[in-house]
Amino acid sequence: MNIPSSLYKYTTFDSATRIIQNQSFRWSSILDFNDPFESRFHLDEKNENNAIRLMAIASSITCKLLTVNDTNTIYEQFKEKRPDKYQELVKANNIINTYIKLFIKNKTVDNYLNIEKAIRRSMSISDIMEKTIYGYKGFIDATHKIIKEKLGVLCLSKIPNNHLMWSHYAQNHTGIMFEIDIEKLKECTVIANTLKKIKYTEQFPEITFEIIKGMNEELFPEEAKKLFEALLLTKQEIWNYENEYRSIIPIKNLAENGLFSLPKECFKSVTLGCAMQEQDRNKILCMIHNHLPETSIFENKINKRNYSLDHLKV
Repeated sequence: MNIPSSLYKYTTFDSATRIIQNQSFRWSSILDFNDPFESRFHLDEKNENNAIRLMAIASSITCKLLTVNDTNTIYEQFKEKRPDKYQELVKANNIINTYIKLFIKNKTVDNYLNIEKAIRRSMSISDIMEKTIYGYKGFIDATHKIIKEKLGVLCLSKIPNNHLMWSHYAQNHTGIMFEIDIEKLKECTVIANTLKKIKYTEQFPEITFEIIKGMNEELFPEEAKKLFEALLLTKQEIWNYENEYRSIIPIKNLAENGLFSLPKECFKSVTLGCAMQEQDRNKILCMIHNHLPETSIFENKINKRNYSLDHLKV
């Protein structure tokens, strides 16, 4: 995939001062973004194989056993209609726990697959357990937990001087637009290799039977890559005006607060918003001269004849 020679980051004034001072951007948790549809996905939970794998993969991540209290909670939902089924439920529960314990001691692919087999067997022993597995919702919670805890995301745009981007992300034109030189970025850091273009669609990405395994990145790294890219690189069509590219980095590779520093030569230009206050303008110009002396500086002015911004060299 071809990455544009420049990408743009729209920020508030306060964020811009930190970026200029430290030459660092923040890779944020996707769950903190302004779109409630971020990282949503479609999964056919009524498919038996999917249902079994959902519970197995979540068990392999949390290493949580089904306790007596869990069993009792399940049983309470059915006891009035099925009082004779408690022992079957306990037996099915014990089968699953046996293999979860083995997996906890030795986290291998074979031991994980044995959890899947145990869950399938438990469904044949207890129809109450079968209903529980089909209704299992832990996978979605586990997915969002891993995304939040393990991955940081930096959002950039292909489009310079977009009016909506200035309004949404640069505090109503009072902030800053950074131009990042991607060619310089390729020379200086591995960050360029993490940049991916967002796919815009009206349908949630579908998580297949094979990709479900990617929730356990340690056991299934290739499936994990496909899973996280599907979830983090898909947005609703309504956002296509952003022409967004994202860098996705494991949080363990970032500094405190999700920060990652870029070489100064990667900062190609800085543009000041057309509604920036004079005192903020003076402060930011001083900071740029001190910390990014080779970076070109521009400022926007409202055109006097039409709905456009004049991009002027400072």
